[in-house]
Amino acid sequence: MVRICKPEYMINSVKVLVKTFFNNQKFIEAPPFDLEQSFRMTNSKPYMPIIFILSSGADPLAEIVKFSKKLNKSEDDLPKKSLGKGQERAADEAIKKSRLEGKWIILQNCHMCPSFMPLLETRVVETTNNYKAKKADADEKEEDETKIVNPQFRFWITTMPDENFPTYIMQNSIKLTYEPPKGIKSNVIRCLNILDQNYEKLSAVDDNKSKILRKLLFGLTLFHGVLLERKRFGPLGWNIQ
Repeated sequence: MVRICKPEYMINSVKVLVKTFFNNQKFIEAPPFDLEQSFRMTNSKPYMPIIFILSSGADPLAEIVKFSKKLNKSEDDLPKKSLGKGQERAADEAIKKSRLEGKWIILQNCHMCPSFMPLLETRVVETTNNYKAKKADADEKEEDETKIVNPQFRFWITTMPDENFPTYIMQNSIKLTYEPPKGIKSNVIRCLNILDQNYEKLSAVDDNKSKILRKLLFGLTLFHGVLLERKRFGPLGWNIQ
């Protein structure tokens, strides 16, 4: 009946029904994104790219940087390449250097550089073959640097859904969907999860200043969440004069 008479209320009505029937809020709220848990559960390997399939407005870079700090990795251990026209050679060199030195190469917005995709596929296949060959001949000393794959090396790839993305990489990778949270509450929770290290620093400040700074930080995340929600409606509701 709701779907026929008021289709715009359908989603909210289903949420109310589920919450009432199961008497639990968790069934209608998406859990906060936990990259560390995903990384450990999927048993990541150097030859298995970790692909973030993005939606509009999503950027997982902060999550990757936060997780890398937990593993005591520095900024130098996370070379980043935002792909676009003319970035193919620089990205290829960064992949080969990171593979040798055991860094995490972050290739952002691969959908913006379709001409680089065949070369990226070649590098992934090359990394897979060299790593597995080395594991099979563990006692053999590798002299050719182009065939060395450091066990700490990882591919991190972000891309929008794109028909030009190599099928081989998609089939032999760890795929994570990363969407901006829906709703002000979800936005605030995600911001606070990203900023938890700042909260730890605030605890070292004296009590009076700590309370003030915490309120300011919460107010900033709430304002950020409101702005993200307003973006969904375009210019409607904004004072553009």
